[in-house]
Amino acid sequence: MTELDRSDSSGPAPAVTRIRTAKPSQARPERPSVLNGNAAPVVVKVPPPFAVRTCQFFWAINFVLAATAIVFFFVIREDQLPLIADAIRAVEADRPDETYDKAADIVYWSVFGVMIALLLVQITLMVSFMNRKPGTRWWQLVTLGA
Repeated sequence: MTELDRSDSSGPAPAVTRIRTAKPSQARPERPSVLNGNAAPVVVKVPPPFAVRTCQFFWAINFVLAATAIVFFFVIREDQLPLIADAIRAVEADRPDETYDKAADIVYWSVFGVMIALLLVQITLMVSFMNRKPGTRWWQLVTLGA
């Protein structure tokens, strides 16, 4: 007998804990089921259908074309300003030339700002649409009309 197995009645015996080991002939207990009726549902991310992926692709192409147009119109700005001034001069020809130049700048930068704002709104809507935010399709319908 070892000291761990010995229990002597002579004097205080140290508290000894026996370690039990599973016998090789015993089968392991079955694991509990992971399916539970009260468990939270598991959200499965379903890939979008082909039509949605195609729309996303064309939308991305639209962003590239819009950004290219914005850069192009910025580059040719100096060539466009006299044409815009001539169009304003055709409305009323009795103003000083400085007025037409300033009006052409105002018209150009206003249209340029609207182009950038429209591109940013479209990007925001696409991100909202991709993240499946509620009500995004109604906002898209409103911007389609604009």
